[in-house]
Amino acid sequence: MTANAHGLPDVLGNTRGFTLKRTPVKAVSDVQSETTESTEATRKLKHGDALLLAAVAAVWFGIVITTVAHHEYWRDEVRALSIATAPPTLWQLPAYLKDEGHPVLWYILLRVVHAVSRSALVLPITSITVAALAMVLFLYRAPFSLGLKFLFVFSVLPIYEYSVMARNYGISMLLMFCFATLYGKRRKYPLILASVLALLANCNFHSLILAALLTMLWLQDDFIVQRQTLSTREQVAIVFGVCLVALAGGFSLITVLPDDRSVTIGASAEYYWRSLLDVLRHPYNIMNELVPVSETSRPGHLLQFALIASLVAGLFVRPAFGIVLAIALLTLGTFFVAIYPGKLRHQGLLLIFAITLYWICKETSSKEIPSAVGPLRMYAQAVALAIALPTMLVAGDWIAYGAVTMDLTSQLSSAKALGVWLKRAAEPEAIVVGEPDFNLEALPYYAPQRIYIPREDRFRQWVSFTTEAKAEMSLGELLRTAQRLKREQHVPVYIALGFPTAQFRQNKSISYSYNKMLTWDQSQWEQFRVATQRVAGFWKAVGDENFDLYEVL
Repeated sequence: MTANAHGLPDVLGNTRGFTLKRTPVKAVSDVQSETTESTEATRKLKHGDALLLAAVAAVWFGIVITTVAHHEYWRDEVRALSIATAPPTLWQLPAYLKDEGHPVLWYILLRVVHAVSRSALVLPITSITVAALAMVLFLYRAPFSLGLKFLFVFSVLPIYEYSVMARNYGISMLLMFCFATLYGKRRKYPLILASVLALLANCNFHSLILAALLTMLWLQDDFIVQRQTLSTREQVAIVFGVCLVALAGGFSLITVLPDDRSVTIGASAEYYWRSLLDVLRHPYNIMNELVPVSETSRPGHLLQFALIASLVAGLFVRPAFGIVLAIALLTLGTFFVAIYPGKLRHQGLLLIFAITLYWICKETSSKEIPSAVGPLRMYAQAVALAIALPTMLVAGDWIAYGAVTMDLTSQLSSAKALGVWLKRAAEPEAIVVGEPDFNLEALPYYAPQRIYIPREDRFRQWVSFTTEAKAEMSLGELLRTAQRLKREQHVPVYIALGFPTAQFRQNKSISYSYNKMLTWDQSQWEQFRVATQRVAGFWKAVGDENFDLYEVL
């Protein structure tokens, strides 16, 4: 096991143990020579373990494929595909994303794969391919121990959230790993590195922030730490690359920012400031989905905070890296409080970001980490890689077991079962009206029937979360709309209600997300009972996409 100048083991590549021992500081040339020998040994180790890594990749692939075969795609997954394939031309796609809250890259990828494959399997094909490429990069290029690699590969992010779930977050993982792989060769390939950052900025809003921070890190390394070694040509290439990233980031920002029609807009600067203060008071909530504990468990909160603090402290062998991770945690933490709650898939990007930073530290250590780094910082790095990161990954492995088991044994959405019933029992020309309307967004993946959105008075496969959609609607209006469609279209019309019939007897209204409400009185309920017939019920999904299906008589 190789040791650094302070007698600590190479914890980035081997985390089996460490001891603190004071030794004389070695010359930079000696450190570089030792690092070169260590790198060559690592390469030989990788070649020797190639079959083992291939076996790990095969097991990962087998688990993902098996889970996908049982996976029911839900509305957020299918919505992206519906939007991606709707515009007449690719160039019109950004206009369809207004008030969507996501940049364009995932939609372009889905559209291209759909155009090439013409397959209904476009979602799994795209998502699994992206995740598989990320896993190949991580397994064969990441400078971590085999144990750390195994823990990560079978954790919840790569084996479920960024592979089985067909969302744009898997691309972020792939691009951050590409960035880490290329970073040591950035002088040789500055425009390729910039292109990776430009694509990362267009994955999701979270990755736009992370791409900006990685760009700052790049500039800090080359224009502050290494500026004297840069040629004029290299400086020009870097400036050009950063401008490319800035343009891509600006395009992403224009795409994701909502207009005044959005139902989610409307917060003051004071609100964001209070959100930041809330993050500072409760920092353990930033990544609480990655290490879940009871909300009232003070020891659990201390553990969460200790893991986060350890990840940050371990990067202070190069202070800029620790500062960048801290900024990412505070910025996205504020976003989670002020704009949209940080779910596992969102918080997971922070873990991928931290892994990327540690990866870069290892890859560039011989040239850019000072030879006289203090023992305290090296000790903090050892603790982060030997304890904090493995602890988070073990928690991720346990979450992955639960997520995969649930998907294999339960339904995540009843949209698939509804689609099977419609294809078997209903005419292809039939119309389906949903309430709540967004619960039917997954149906186009499973059935050919048209969907009508009564709150927007139009046929479309996805709903608008804007003020143009009616916030409040009565059961009487819903019934009259369905009856009108049957008269005008001369086809069967079905109403899919996302709540059981018993609620009509118990309540007089029901509220949904995005400020939507359905109201009724006893006479409207009686009219609905007379004018419709309940033909099927779909209530086996663990999520909220369940239905009672009524046919309009």
